[in-house]
Amino acid sequence: MTRQIQSGIDIAGAGYGERMQQRLIELGLEPTYPKLLLPTGGPEGETLAGRIIRQALDAPIDGSTVLHANVDTHSTIAAHPDIDSRAKITTVEHGNTFRPFVQKILQQETRVHGSHADFYADFSWAELLDAHESNPYPVTFAVARSVPIERGAVFTVDDRDKITGFKRTEQTDGTELLNMGAYIFDPQKDVVRVLQDTITNGQMASEETIVTTLIERNLVGAYIMPHVFFNINIPPTYDALLQYTSSLASIEVAS
Repeated sequence: MTRQIQSGIDIAGAGYGERMQQRLIELGLEPTYPKLLLPTGGPEGETLAGRIIRQALDAPIDGSTVLHANVDTHSTIAAHPDIDSRAKITTVEHGNTFRPFVQKILQQETRVHGSHADFYADFSWAELLDAHESNPYPVTFAVARSVPIERGAVFTVDDRDKITGFKRTEQTDGTELLNMGAYIFDPQKDVVRVLQDTITNGQMASEETIVTTLIERNLVGAYIMPHVFFNINIPPTYDALLQYTSSLASIEVAS
């Protein structure tokens, strides 16, 4: 489908990656090094954020691709050679959540395309857009299966691709549909009302409260991605990613 949608793509990358710090040290990096700059094991020094930014720049969406970093990592991310210079790097205090996307809806009343900066997936924004535009829900989350992880955000999805439930699981087993970290929010009045209601005294509720409320109001559909994805929060998941990309490289060499 040919389309051009104005509003750009916002990428959340302001987290501090506390659970990855020991692995960063083992790799010879500072514990404060941005985990989103970890190499994927792909070609030419590909990084997590570099790959996600290129996926965003390839999307049939007009507007800027913006990576929201924190004040401590902004300069390191901006200077990395794998970060495409066409992407804007800005500084926020929201951490690695979709709160900057929520603020954009409330302030600009525009569709928001949001992504996290610390996953690896064979992912296409065009396919997510197709799914969003073919279902009746104003919000769509990309969900997929992953290797077993700690504290996974697990969704239940019905046969109409509506997300009907959400929970945090201490340990997933690889069969569940997890939050991949890519979203579309349309500024429908019911969505805006939910987001406005989650703000008290200028403070926004937790991401989990926002997600749960949207689901309870029957506002969220799912794009079920057909491929496995890797959400790089803990060392075992990163190790699994490197094993996966190594196997891909072996197949390419053999062929």
